[in-house]
Amino acid sequence: MTQFFTPYHGTVLPAWLDYNQHMNVAYYTLAFDHAMDAAFEEWHIGADYGTSQQRSLFAVEQHIVYDRELLADASFEVITYPASVAPKKLHLIMAMRHREDGYLAATQEHLFIHVDMVARRAVPWSDDIYQRLIKNCAAYDAVKQNDDLWQTHLAPRLNRAILKK
Repeated sequence: MTQFFTPYHGTVLPAWLDYNQHMNVAYYTLAFDHAMDAAFEEWHIGADYGTSQQRSLFAVEQHIVYDRELLADASFEVITYPASVAPKKLHLIMAMRHREDGYLAATQEHLFIHVDMVARRAVPWSDDIYQRLIKNCAAYDAVKQNDDLWQTHLAPRLNRAILKK
C-alpha cells in the first residue's frame, strides 16, 4: 500500500464507548475529523491556510460505513485518500483500521467545498493551489491500481451521488 498522507493514529477512549461497549458513532466521526484536519495540514489547506487566505473547506456531504467494532483502548489508524479535486471541491475517502490486528473498522467519504470566509460562498481554488491539488491527486491515481485497500474496499464504496455533483 502506498501512502501519501501520514496515517492519523488514535486510541478509543473509555468515554467514547456506548451502551454496547464499543466505539459510539459520534466518535468515529470525531476520529475521522481529526484525521481530515491532519491531511489538510499536510496539503497546506488547513488552519494556517484559512487564516492567511481567508479561505477554508466546508463539509457538505459524508458517508460512513461501519465494518467491525472498535473496543475500549483499541489503537487505530486512519488512512486518507483523495478521490478527486475540482475547481471548488475536494472529495476524500478514509479508511480506519485496527492498528494491531489490521482489520478495517470503518470508512468515511467526504465532499468538501472551498469557501471564501468573508463572503461565506463557494469559490474556486487559486490556480497555484488547484494545480498542486491536481498534481497530488494524479500521484495517488498513479498508484491506486496496485493498492489493495483502495481496490478492494475504498473504490467500490465511493458514493455515486457525490461523484455526479
